[in-house]
Amino acid sequence: GSLFPMTQPPEVAAIWEGRLCRVPTNYDPVTRAYGEFWDGTWKRAHTDNPVWHWLELATDSVVGGGIADSYFNKFSLLDCAKFCDQLVNGRPRYTLNKQFTDDQPLAELLSDLAKTFRANVFFGGDQVLLVQDKPQGFVNHYVNNAMVLNGQFVEDTVETQARFNEIVVQWDNPAQR
Repeated sequence: GSLFPMTQPPEVAAIWEGRLCRVPTNYDPVTRAYGEFWDGTWKRAHTDNPVWHWLELATDSVVGGGIADSYFNKFSLLDCAKFCDQLVNGRPRYTLNKQFTDDQPLAELLSDLAKTFRANVFFGGDQVLLVQDKPQGFVNHYVNNAMVLNGQFVEDTVETQARFNEIVVQWDNPAQR
C-alpha cells in the first residue's frame, strides 16, 4: 500500500509572487519606497503595483503587446505608480493581484487594466499615454502685460447671447398613455 492513496488528484495550495516586472532601479517593491532620483534604468522585481504590470503587458514581446519602449513616457508612468503606492489608511491605494486568462485585444486589455487604478489609455501616433485621474497640484495663473489694456485687466469671455442659459427637457409620463 501507499502512504497517500491516489484515488483523486491532490489539492495544492500555494502563494505565488507572480511575474517579475520591470520596475525603476530606485524602487523597493516591499516598502513601496522610491529613491530621490531615478536615472531611467530598470530592474526586475516582484510587485503588485498595477502600473508596472500594465507596462509589462504593453511592452513584453512574449506575453504582451511588444510595443517599443520609445512609445512610453517612463517618468509619467513613475508618477502614476507613485500615486498607486501611496498609503491610504495604512494600505496601498491600488494593488494588482490578478491572473490574466482572458483572450482579448491588447488595446482593450490595457484599457481595462488601467481603469483598475483610475487611469485612461490614449493611443497617439507616436506615443501611448496613460493619464490617471488624481488630485493635481496648484495651477498657476500668470498675469503679464498682454492681459492689461489701458490699465484694466482684459478678460476673454463668451458673449452673453452665445451662452447656454436654457435647457429644454421633455418627459413622457408612462401613466398618461
